[in-house]
Amino acid sequence: MNFAALGALGLLLAFWTPLEPGPQPTAGAVSPDGGHLALRCFVEPHCAGEVCTPQPDLLLLLDASGRPQQSWSREWWSAPLWLPGNRLAAAAADGWRVWDPSGQEVVWEAALQPGPVAAPPAGHWLVAPAAGGLQVTDGRSGLPLGHLPGDAVDALLATPDGRWLVAAAGPSLTLWDPVTQTVAARRGAPPATALVWFDGSPWSLTASGLQQWLLPQLSPGRRLPGLAGPLASDGQRLAAWRESELLLLTPPTSARAVGAVPPADALLWLGDRLLALAASGVSVVEAPR
Repeated sequence: MNFAALGALGLLLAFWTPLEPGPQPTAGAVSPDGGHLALRCFVEPHCAGEVCTPQPDLLLLLDASGRPQQSWSREWWSAPLWLPGNRLAAAAADGWRVWDPSGQEVVWEAALQPGPVAAPPAGHWLVAPAAGGLQVTDGRSGLPLGHLPGDAVDALLATPDGRWLVAAAGPSLTLWDPVTQTVAARRGAPPATALVWFDGSPWSLTASGLQQWLLPQLSPGRRLPGLAGPLASDGQRLAAWRESELLLLTPPTSARAVGAVPPADALLWLGDRLLALAASGVSVVEAPR
């Protein structure tokens, strides 16, 4: 059994309980083989009387049984992601680290800045903030491949085929070719807080809702007003919030509520279920196709 099949779901949910203080998952990612789950967790400050001491973030690696396999503490961790070969990647304040599948050996490190990150499923490149823009890094070796100049970005998205990188920075969107480090398209756009791939296109999450962008011209497509994050997309299904209601969108225009769910910090697809990660624990949402 593995996480993709939810064979360890009971143990996973039992690990987090709102009845006792403990790690509060705020972001996560399932390994490509479905055998591991990585979670970034917030840890409540330790208080003695009126004096409270902040605690470092916890990056936790769970094995296929749902039990903790490795953990790392840093003042700050990025959301984790997985690279080919079941290698876990995450950023701390002092740079990026990539571990082997066991989590015991660091495969490579890079002095990239914390912030938005993007990597295609094949993982042959990874883009993260660096001085003066973005650095393109070989996802297998950690060696630098190139530099994309520009201002600080608010969100990044790699297309599933690895052909393009979409970058949102203030009131603009840029479509990069990460291999040649050239700009394919750029246009003004409402500021975006997130980018997702859904129904064959990138979508930006703005203050007014979701906006589709058609490649390779970055032409505006459909608008879905009134939607908010956090979002979760597996390419053909998109989970988004409308006020306090969690909606499941499928192409071309279907949208349905998937049940009452407490407010969440992050959503994570696991087969036909969604995990809603929040300080109160982990909620499971049935979302059949």
